[in-house]
Amino acid sequence: MRQIINTLATFLLLIFATRAMAQGNYQFLVSNSQGNSVQRYAADGTYLGDFVESASGGLLGTQDMLYHPDGTLLVTGINNTTVKQYNGTTGHYIGDFSSGVNIAGPTKLTLGPDSLIYVTQWNSITNDIIRLNLDGSFHSKWTAGGPVQALGQAWDDEGNLYVAAFGTGSNGVVRKFDSAGNDLGDFVTSAVLQGPTEIQFLQNGDLLVQDWQASNVRRYDSAGNYIGIFASGVGQTEGFAFMDDGSILMPDWASDAIQHVDSAGNSLGIFASGNGLNDPNGILRIAALPVGLEEKPPISNLRIFPSHGRGPRNVEFELDQMKEVTIRLIDVFGKSKTVIQGHYSSGIHRIQLNDDGFASGSYLLEASGYEMNETLRFMVTE
Repeated sequence: MRQIINTLATFLLLIFATRAMAQGNYQFLVSNSQGNSVQRYAADGTYLGDFVESASGGLLGTQDMLYHPDGTLLVTGINNTTVKQYNGTTGHYIGDFSSGVNIAGPTKLTLGPDSLIYVTQWNSITNDIIRLNLDGSFHSKWTAGGPVQALGQAWDDEGNLYVAAFGTGSNGVVRKFDSAGNDLGDFVTSAVLQGPTEIQFLQNGDLLVQDWQASNVRRYDSAGNYIGIFASGVGQTEGFAFMDDGSILMPDWASDAIQHVDSAGNSLGIFASGNGLNDPNGILRIAALPVGLEEKPPISNLRIFPSHGRGPRNVEFELDQMKEVTIRLIDVFGKSKTVIQGHYSSGIHRIQLNDDGFASGSYLLEASGYEMNETLRFMVTE
């Protein structure tokens, strides 16, 4: 029987591996603004379902997505005041990532060359950009008095930041800031541009600017001079993602679809639509995740924070259904220092633990139960 099961498992893995290869070694995440979710698509446009489910963790008005260096997924919602954090493989909600600051309509995210996370704001009165540390804590406000109705961000090789400012939809610009946050003025003026959303540098230094209001994509040289229209008739696009052949995918509000153009801006038709896609406004290319073998683990998203220093500490985990769970804190000699046991319903749980009396050193957090066991290490330091 075991041999039959192993043979069947191998057969299924071959099927799914073949399917993944046929669909490419990459996929796309698309922000579904009105659906309050993040959808996932294969490289051939096949819809793979919601990666982040609708309103998961309170997500409202999905805007942008960014993979954190630790592998988790950060997501903004324009109707939220925090950046949300999700498991980078399963899409399950972890918690609010940002802390210590109220973000006024968070829109787009980038990881800066200074290893800070930059968040533009749509509803900010002072029009500044928020900077977060990699642990999500508030670092500083940047570019005070800068872009109005700020959206897309792009960096050049010298560490300058460019920001698309939608404005009123008729006076939009692209602003330029140096690495210290000094405002260098309009890189692209509103002489031609109306309401820009996202911006993208090409390898030759040209800048593509999606003019949402004009339903086209404009092209500028590396000095900000207008070259002409790169793509027309593509609707109200917001977001860029590149295929291996150099063609570009762009979510389109007007048609609730993802537009596909070649490297010269010529239309290749609709890449994907339907399946509840409503006002898409962001796209992210990612390495292919498994398709078809995505059963939710019994326990997931186990974490302890703070992971260094001295408590009290929060232990957080998620269950697929009601289970009895035992939480242990174990020292280097294998001795249980703390044991908590109880029945917990499906969903996310948080428990507070004290490490009073623990000597400084490394400890193990173990969460166990029927057919499940997850462990993490943490440090007690003075």
